[in-house]
Amino acid sequence: MEMQGRPRYVPARLAAMMFLQYAGLAAWVVPLSGWLRTPAEDGGLGFAPMQLTLIYVTIALGGLIAPFLTGLLADRYFSSEKLISVLHILMTGLMVVCGRLVAKYAGPGANPDEACPRLFGVLLAYSIACIIAITVGNAMAMRTLAHPHRQFGLVRLVGTLGWIVACVLLEFLFRPHSSDLFDFAAGWHVLLGIYARWLPHTPPKGRGRPIREVMGLPAAKLFRDPSFIIFAVVAFFTQMMQQFYTVYAYPFAMDLGMPRPGTLLGIAQIIEMGCMAAMPFIVARLGLKATMALGLLAWVLRNAVMATGHLPTVVGLALPLHGVSYTLFTIVASLYIDREAPPHLRAGAQALLTFVSGGPGTLLGFFLSGQVVAAYTTGGDRTDWTAVWIIPFIGCSLAMALFLWLFHEPKHPQPDMGEPTPELRPENP
Repeated sequence: MEMQGRPRYVPARLAAMMFLQYAGLAAWVVPLSGWLRTPAEDGGLGFAPMQLTLIYVTIALGGLIAPFLTGLLADRYFSSEKLISVLHILMTGLMVVCGRLVAKYAGPGANPDEACPRLFGVLLAYSIACIIAITVGNAMAMRTLAHPHRQFGLVRLVGTLGWIVACVLLEFLFRPHSSDLFDFAAGWHVLLGIYARWLPHTPPKGRGRPIREVMGLPAAKLFRDPSFIIFAVVAFFTQMMQQFYTVYAYPFAMDLGMPRPGTLLGIAQIIEMGCMAAMPFIVARLGLKATMALGLLAWVLRNAVMATGHLPTVVGLALPLHGVSYTLFTIVASLYIDREAPPHLRAGAQALLTFVSGGPGTLLGFFLSGQVVAAYTTGGDRTDWTAVWIIPFIGCSLAMALFLWLFHEPKHPQPDMGEPTPELRPENP
């Protein structure tokens, strides 16, 4: 039923999509690194640090490949809701295949050299489909919400809730160190594949965008502004440093003896939800530069606390700081771009920054974290985590110093602000 030309209950329908989407992603992204790294004699797959890195590199490679396909599929050939449905059914099948692979190579049958390339190929296909689905879903929200500037943040916040729920249910109802995690993820994806038929109808725009627009190349003129260059460099390096947490927070928590690490790591997402709700008030009170500087400081402090290896402090301080840092820098960064870029370049500026930091930045971060962990791991599975966390502590400290010294917040927003472009990058746990 239509109401004044707009489908009914759009925010609720989109929020349900976000919930299922991020629950499916969290079901395997968070616990997989711990299981892959577990020695074969303990039922794991016995992956070395660089093999573990290669598995998570699929996410970065998906971020590099997916933008070239998204515009072609969603703008020219398929309505968004049908594309989302097909992609999540495809992702269901890929998760089932991953589950069979890891079950075959876990424990006595462990063969990391054979398992790694096979799992890499399947997860690369999954990552491409996943990032296309997330991007199309966000674009659908911006096209169908009556007031996207005010409503998108609340709709997206429900996705973070889905992430938390999936992590908790996995640990209480399933076996995180088994093929259960992929079967659990497949369940969320098939639900969204079926549910997508009830999403708002969003037909293709009728034409595909040129590659240069998909990559945001027209927005490259923003690099004439020295502050924008500093901002892009800082975003690039913080994204690199963030991959230490993305891949190794779960194994680190296991080594500390953290009970139910997946559930406790969800503390970061709970704080993130609160920060997202408070973000408009914080930005209005402090301004963009001070807010992003607080986000960078939270990253620095989080890594310093992780380096102590003191379990109560890590749980009580480092995990909440992660939620603060992600929101106050990464999410607020999108507001800065909307204020800095002229209206006709906003989408391109977001795409360009996402491509640079979320592609090469993430990719380099995965390899750097893998090399560092490998260098400080002895005896196969004994890691000097203090030495590991010192690296992102130094990296984030340098990025924060550069930001405070050379970045200048724009004094006047661009005219005709319009609706801001949302952050389209998938959430980084």
